[in-house]
Parts: sequence; structure tokens; C-alpha cells
Amino acid sequence: MGEAAHDIRHFVVGVDFGTTFSSVSVLAQRKRAVKVDPDKIQGISNYPSSTVAYTEAPKEVPTESWYPRRLPRRQSLERPAVGLDENSSSSNASLDDDGDVEIKEEDEESESEDSDGKKRYESDESDGSDDRGDRSVATGFPVDYMDEDNGGIDRYYWGYTVAQKLSDPDIFEELSRRISRSKLLLDRSAHTRRIRQQLARTVQELSRSRLIRDETDVIADYLTHLFKHAKSQMAVNYQYNEACPVEFVLTVPAMWTEKARRVMQNAMTRALRDSRFIKGALYDIDNLFIVTEPEAAATYVLATTDEILPNDCFILLDAGGGTVDAITYKVRKVRPLRLEREEVEPAGALCGSSYLNETFEKLIYERLKKETYLERNDVKIEGIVNDLAQQFETKHKRHIDIYARPLEPEHFFIQGLEPNQEKKFRKNRLYLDQEDLKAIFKPCLDGVSSLMFDQMDQARSKGVAVKKVILIGGFAASPSLIGHLQRRLDRHQRLNKTKVQLIRATVPGCAVAHGAVLRALQKEDGPERRLRSSYGLLRTEPYQPEIVKAHIGKNPWTDPLDGSKYIKNTIEWVVSKGDLLPSGTRITRAVTHTFPLQPDEPFLCKEVFYVSDQKHDSNYRRNHPKNKGATEEGHIIVDMSYLKKDLSFKPVYPKPGEKGQPHYRVEFDLVIIVDGRNLRFIAYSKGQDNIIKGERRISIAAAFQPGTD
Repeated sequence: MGEAAHDIRHFVVGVDFGTTFSSVSVLAQRKRAVKVDPDKIQGISNYPSSTVAYTEAPKEVPTESWYPRRLPRRQSLERPAVGLDENSSSSNASLDDDGDVEIKEEDEESESEDSDGKKRYESDESDGSDDRGDRSVATGFPVDYMDEDNGGIDRYYWGYTVAQKLSDPDIFEELSRRISRSKLLLDRSAHTRRIRQQLARTVQELSRSRLIRDETDVIADYLTHLFKHAKSQMAVNYQYNEACPVEFVLTVPAMWTEKARRVMQNAMTRALRDSRFIKGALYDIDNLFIVTEPEAAATYVLATTDEILPNDCFILLDAGGGTVDAITYKVRKVRPLRLEREEVEPAGALCGSSYLNETFEKLIYERLKKETYLERNDVKIEGIVNDLAQQFETKHKRHIDIYARPLEPEHFFIQGLEPNQEKKFRKNRLYLDQEDLKAIFKPCLDGVSSLMFDQMDQARSKGVAVKKVILIGGFAASPSLIGHLQRRLDRHQRLNKTKVQLIRATVPGCAVAHGAVLRALQKEDGPERRLRSSYGLLRTEPYQPEIVKAHIGKNPWTDPLDGSKYIKNTIEWVVSKGDLLPSGTRITRAVTHTFPLQPDEPFLCKEVFYVSDQKHDSNYRRNHPKNKGATEEGHIIVDMSYLKKDLSFKPVYPKPGEKGQPHYRVEFDLVIIVDGRNLRFIAYSKGQDNIIKGERRISIAAAFQPGTD
């Protein structure tokens, strides 16, 4: 017994879900330690098909997926899937005014307009019960499926397997079901609007084809495969087994809303269930820790260098594959690292390394589009360009330094290509010289440096002197980008007599995930536990218009069993946005359900939880305008059928002159316990036995400021 306990390792797993690349970092410890050597943190590698693309096993994996034409019918979500009409083959996935897919949370209330243009909400006047479920049910994920009508995309591909499939020159016609940059579904920045509109069309097509149940599936499906791979690598390399406790750390952009964080949290919960990291359908991630990507990256850089000092002001330049983001911070404290945002508006631009690929593809297509003699055996020019783009991504892009002298040309093999000096063709080879490579790289390099200097200028206008720039992200490994930024900063120093130091993370692509692990070990002195969301219970409350303002003018419902009048489907907000919520807080509510005298009917009592990012008044129906934004977050079903065998449990009979029918009155206490970054809902039976009759745990990590313990 002692040896077995000794063999159990504790794991901290950092997850960086990136726009173009994602990474997972792992720390395995026999004894929990707060201070660890950053070198002990390991990035997950050995991704499927990665060795085909790279000679060394990369620690990042493309955030890409590719759906087949068909999948086996997936297990439906217990709540209606947003974006899918179960009675129609068409999708009703909604687009907002910008043409984006509007990612709603599951069971988000709909609204419509009256003829006078005023918004109205669905009525809760009906007597029908609301038996909708929640996201707690384990969901299926895409499995391999051979499509008999097509030998191309025959299963769900993800990560490097997508890149491998793209190298097939005859596959370009299948691109409509390929998903990339899915993280931007949760973004609302102006500079990402064009990409989000492109994503919206793909998501709608996947919905219409019933390949996804709602938009969250696009993220959850990818994460499922990412987590399954991480789990297998943890078992092989770090002796992980299902008895080992795992703390998950999720990194998020600093500018994400609470809703975006919650949708991401829900997608992660689905994926962890489907990958069997979580086995209980009634439990979310246990005490998920959320930290912003900039804070995670800065934590890692601080741990690996002594360049960051108290009161330093620096720009964190996150140069990823899609977006490049710039945020200005001041170091409030070094041990442990705590940052303060300066009063400088964060900025971003679409100038990440994936746009090098787009420019490359356009350049190559312009040169090859008239070489139609290359098209044979179903191979099109577009397919050839796709294949060359994959070669550029995996074999060329990362080592090119446009400032190197001499800069050797890059060449690409194309079977059958005829010589053409003007187009830089030789027999079977296409060449890119210094002029071409600069044309590919310079727009992105200039975009990054412009973003950096715009942030510095804003800071200077507010009296903030930036002394350092920390460069992270996959693009940060590019010698062209490093050289470009250093040259621009050197020029800035000559003109302004002010030195700004460029600091690059030692593992720029994994800095965020590595830093997430380190930050999870140093939770002290974080933000106060002040809620940014509200949580409530769906209630049926006695009709009391003389006492409760929300009941005035409402039509009550009469319970045919006890004959009393009630207002159904109201929300009691038990904790509200802005509240300080210490761990250990307990809230108890008495719950009553009535049942007819039917011997075969079980006493199943359903309590539904709601969430909102606003502060609301209680007692109003869930679809009342005062509850706008409230969405169902989960439920607990309490089976009290044991009472039927309790000889002391008697039916209730109406007194003479009273309305109603003979019925059973079932009572229990619902206790809500704040357990770290969880809410636990526990149903206790009444009386001396006080037995737990039902339990549910939901994560409220997304309701706190990132970094909150």
C-alpha cells in the first residue's frame, strides 16, 4: 500500500490553445513542490505525422482539423445544440452583424421582435415542465469513418495529419471542411473580423452536414484528440495512470470576455470527458486554474532569466501564427511575478507567421497558373501549390533569414516543370531568390514592428517609459523576425538616445504552456476572489404580489396538487457579479416538490442552475428582460424515491374547503458550497439522517479574474 502511494505522481498540465499552433506542457512530481526548475517542465511531443513534417519531434501541434463528408450519428447534447435544428437538415447557426458565427452558450435564451420593433422574450406562462438537460452528459467525438463515396478525407484529421493530407495534390476540392484558426470563434477584435467571417461559413456548412452539434464542438473535437495524445504520452514518458491527480491550467487571451472563457472552459470539459481524463458525467474540471497568456509567458521568462526587475515596464509581443498581440505591463512584484496592466490600449494585428504561407501561395500560384501541362491524373495547379506550401511550412520557412549575406535561394521540386528564366524555373525546379523572400517576409515583419512601436508611442504619450520588449510565440523563433526587430530597435536607440532591450523566451513556442504550469504553482498574492458572473437557481415560488415586486401583473400558475398559486421558472440569483466569494462559503435553500399518488412514479427532483455575466434582481422569470443574458449552466437530479418505503412518510390531503388533490410533498435541502474554483451542489435529505441524495460539481473558474486562486 505504501509503495503504491509512493508511485503516484502529481501532474500539472498547462494548455495553450493557440490560433495556429497549440501546446501542452507537463510537470510530474512525486511530492508537490511550489518552486521547481523550469527545465523539469516538459512539452508533449510525438504528435501523429509530425516526424513526416519535421526531423525533430516538435512540441507544438497545428490547431487544425478536417472533417470527413460523413460521421456516425453523434450522441446528442442533452440540451438543444446551438446552431442545429434537430427537425431540419439545414442549420440555423446564427450570424451576428459582422457576419460571425454567434457562439451562444448552451441553452442561451432566444429573443425576437414584436411588430413595433421592441424586443420580446419567450413566455414562461405555460404549465409545461422544463426537462431540458445540460452539458454534463458525456459527448461523443469524431471517430474514423470510411466514406464509401470518397477516398479523400475518410476520417477526422487533426494537427500534423492535416498537413500530411494537404500534401496530396488532388485533395484541394475537400478544403471546405477543413477548420483552422478556430480559436478566433471566441474573439471579437476588429482586426480578426475577416477571418471570423470565413470561419462562419465553414461552421455553418459543418452544422448543415450534421458533422457538429454546435459551434463549441469545433474546439472540443480538436481538444479531445489533443488530450488523448497528451494522456498517452504522459503514460509512456511520466508513468501517468488514472490514480494520479491532475491539475489543469488553461491559458486565455487577456482581452477575452467572461463568456468567451466560459465557452472555452465548457469545450475543455467536453474534451476531457471524451478523452477520459474526467469520468464522472456530473463533474466538471476540478478546480481548473485559468491564467492569461501574457502572464503565463512572463512567468516563464522571469524563471529563465534575471532580466525582469521590479517596476520594469515592458511590452509583451506575442507573435503567433495568426495574430500578433502587444500588451504593456508593469512589474508589481517579482517573487512571485505579479503584473499590472498599464493604461495603454492593447493592440493586435493579423501578421503572424501563417500569413507568410498565404503570401507564398499567392506568389507561387501566379507563377504556375499558366503551366497547365503540369495538370494530369486529377492533379490541379491548386493542388501543386498546396503541396509546395506544406514544404515551405515544414522545410524552409523557419530557417530563412532575409538579412543573411549571402542569402541563398530556396528551391522546390516540381516534376515536369519546364525551364523559364523570367519565372525563375529550371528543369523540375522553381527558385525563390532574395527579392522573392523579402516580398514574402517583409509585410509580416513590418506589421510586427509597427505594432511594437505603436504600443511604445502610446505608452510614451501616457508617461510610461518602456525599457524592454519580451518576444514570445511560434513566430518568435524566426531569425528574420528577430533580426528585423533588433535592427528597428537599434535604429530607435540611435534616433532617440533610449535603449529598449529585446528579450526572447528560450522556448518561445512553449513559453505560454510552460509558464502556465509555473504560475499554477505560485497562486498566492493573486487577484481577490471577486465574481465577474452571477449564478442562480431556477425556482417555482409562491405567488406574493403584495410582497414581491416581480410578481405584480403576472399570471400565476395553480398547482393542481396542492391548490396553491405560484410563479414558475423564476431565477433566484444566489451569488452575484461583484460579490467577494471566499472558498468554503455555504448557501442552503429548502426545496419542495409535489407528486401525485401514483405508486409507480419515482420521486425525481430536478434543480437547474443558471449563469450570467450581469448582475440581476431575483424573482423574475428567466425570460424576463431583467434576466437577459442568463443561460442554463447545469442541473442536478435528486432521486428521493426511498421515501416511499419510509413508513413515517405520509401523503398530504387537502383540508375541507381547500383546493388540490391528495399528493406527496417531498422536501430536502440543497446546499451550495464554494470549493475553490468549483461550485458543489449537494442535496441532503431532511431529518436526522441528513443523507446525501445527489451531488453535482460545476467549474466557476471562468467567473473570476484569470490568476485567481
